[in-house]
Amino acid sequence: MSSSQSLQPPADEHRLHKRPRLEKTAPNAAFSAAKTLLDQLEVLLLDLESNDRFPAAFKSDMRQLRTLITVYVQKEGDLTIYGETLLNLQFPSDQDGRDHILINCQNAYKDFCVSYVKHRHPKPNPSDYAANWPSAQKLTPHLLCARPTIQRGLPLSTLHDVFREFIIRADAPLPHCSVATHALRAADSLCGSMGDAFADESARSQEFDRCTQGLFGHWQSQRHLAPRSEACSGHIHRTLESPARLIFALREDKKDIGQGGEVYMQVARDYGMYRRDSGAVGGAPAFLVCVQGVSLFILGLWRFITRIVWALFLSSRVVFTTVPTHWSSP
Repeated sequence: MSSSQSLQPPADEHRLHKRPRLEKTAPNAAFSAAKTLLDQLEVLLLDLESNDRFPAAFKSDMRQLRTLITVYVQKEGDLTIYGETLLNLQFPSDQDGRDHILINCQNAYKDFCVSYVKHRHPKPNPSDYAANWPSAQKLTPHLLCARPTIQRGLPLSTLHDVFREFIIRADAPLPHCSVATHALRAADSLCGSMGDAFADESARSQEFDRCTQGLFGHWQSQRHLAPRSEACSGHIHRTLESPARLIFALREDKKDIGQGGEVYMQVARDYGMYRRDSGAVGGAPAFLVCVQGVSLFILGLWRFITRIVWALFLSSRVVFTTVPTHWSSP
């Protein structure tokens, strides 16, 4: 059985023979998970010594992991692991699910890795991320969203066809259909009200909902996020969801330009937390609608199995002052 893809190593980490450097730090909550893992490793290594059904490299990895976890337990969790290759190991496949020794050890391993990363690399909640993104972006995993400019990846249109189609349709004239009628009405309503002063974010959000009613369906409000692998929680202002509660559009609203931090970074962080909260791995394209005062812009998001999020602009910034000559809904 392969380990969760969320534990896959970065592309440049393949040298599993090197021992990690160890350095003391404050105790963390992964200590109890480490003790459980150590017990399971002892059982697994006894089993591995008695048969040759697994590669020699896997046995070597398990011995190194046992050495590391033994020291970690002896230090009562007061240890920082540098060179985290041993936190990203792949377990052999057990397709029939009968190898309980392997499964138990793999589950204990995943529990420890999640707990360790959660407390060793805590990231701020989405609101704080928006306000302090320059320092937050120095942590790993990164949001590849061109903030700063060096943090960017492939064009989104090469990752999923829905992004390419959106770009084409956004530049095309509106078709003659009922959706186009709703779109023009929504555009007229937004341009007629978004320039007003609002008491708070909630008031602006409610007005945006009213203006786009009938175009996007029903916006779900305040989707709570509490991923097991995160030390913090958060919520998304608005979402468009499938019947199975899968999110395909996220929206963050700010009262005015310059208030509440960078909305672009906040909603990208929302998406990353949502993907972890849902337990899914790579993929899952999504659209982000960012409202900041009289400005609106749309972005696309894509998450890779290495926990890296691609977030790039799909539309130019729209200022709600005049009715657009054409409007398109993805």
